[in-house]
Amino acid sequence: MPDQPAHCRVHSSGSDSVSRREFLGGAAAGTAFGAVGFPQVFAEAAAPKPPSRSKVVEVTNPAWQEGRRVNAVVVRRMLEQALMELTGKSSGADAWRQFVSPTERVGVKFNKITGNVSGANQALGDAILGGLVQAGVKRENIIVVEAVGAEFPGTGRYDGAYGPEVHTPHGTTRLTRFIREQVDAVINVPDLKEHDRAGVTLSLKNLSHGASIMLEPWKFHSGYCSPHIGELHALKPIAGKRRLNLLNGLRGIFHLGPTPRGRQWQWDRNSLFVSTDPVALDAICLDIIQEKRRSNPEGIPIVDLFETRRRPVHIADAAQMGLGIADRQQIDWVRVAQD
Repeated sequence: MPDQPAHCRVHSSGSDSVSRREFLGGAAAGTAFGAVGFPQVFAEAAAPKPPSRSKVVEVTNPAWQEGRRVNAVVVRRMLEQALMELTGKSSGADAWRQFVSPTERVGVKFNKITGNVSGANQALGDAILGGLVQAGVKRENIIVVEAVGAEFPGTGRYDGAYGPEVHTPHGTTRLTRFIREQVDAVINVPDLKEHDRAGVTLSLKNLSHGASIMLEPWKFHSGYCSPHIGELHALKPIAGKRRLNLLNGLRGIFHLGPTPRGRQWQWDRNSLFVSTDPVALDAICLDIIQEKRRSNPEGIPIVDLFETRRRPVHIADAAQMGLGIADRQQIDWVRVAQD
């Protein structure tokens, strides 16, 4: 049985600028996330209406690994329960139908920088594809990107051709055909990890800075990657396709990320997280990483990420842009420990 929702204390940082307000006041102003179901995207004539509350579900089961082997059955069961808890549906297939329809082409975006640190990319990808197919999506209409160490025969082929220049208030880039034209919806599959520029790289940064999404993402790393993360999320090809954030927290990186740099800087959280609100999910996972750094015995010289040169201010900034909720008092964090 799940625990009661836990409400966490507010922890916010960062500020909004006139240029960002003007930028997000255009087509992107309508972007908002509901706690469950489809996000409201680009209602161009409407003022932004962020949700009053957001929901993050964490399902934990240490049995996902048996020695060095990943138990794919357990991973699938974890994912199904997480989605049912998030949506209130009684089956995994019905839960997936809250996010995708049979006529859509769906992208599944992992993170190649992490590699396959948990070893679970194949099992997790298979569980996602199985759910999408059960929901009626054709396997050939699913395109999986950046899933290191995994193969998914019969799925669509990624097209990384760059389109014309697109502009944000602080930069110019080009988006891939994958995000522009190939898919109608994106399932965002980040990892639980620290980052040497942004403090953490979770659901927000996984979609804004992915090499499978855009040209030269490294150009958008100044200022702790903010306001870049929020501004890139406001681009219509990205904002109009976000459906679900599914964070792999089976194994996390709490120091010297984003690439794995030794098992001593990793730990087994044994969890999968799901939410339609990337800001809320990132706020919760930031607190988890911060707590792990405080309790770590390896002698990290500076513990709090906000006291380092990689301050994770982009989460609060994204909340101020209307991309979701960062106030822990407004986040229902549902934690389920599977038997």
